[in-house]
Amino acid sequence: MKQKFGPDWKDVSVKPEPPKLEKELSDYLMTFDVTTMKGLQLALRKPYPHQDELSPEKHADFKWIKDTVSLW
Repeated sequence: MKQKFGPDWKDVSVKPEPPKLEKELSDYLMTFDVTTMKGLQLALRKPYPHQDELSPEKHADFKWIKDTVSLW
C-alpha cells in the first residue's frame, strides 16, 4: 500500500479520532453489543429512540445505525 500512495502514505495511514457521540446515541449503539445472533435479532426488533417522531433530520443517526447493523 505504501507504494500505491507514495509520499502521501503518511497522510493516508493516520487514524482519525472517532467523533464524540451524544450519550443517547452511544447508549443506543451499545444495545447491539450482544454475543449471539438471537440477541442481535432481538435488538434489531426494538424501535430506535425517537422513531415515532419521524424527524429524519433530527434522528437520522439512530436510523443509520439500525440500518447498518441490519444490513451487516
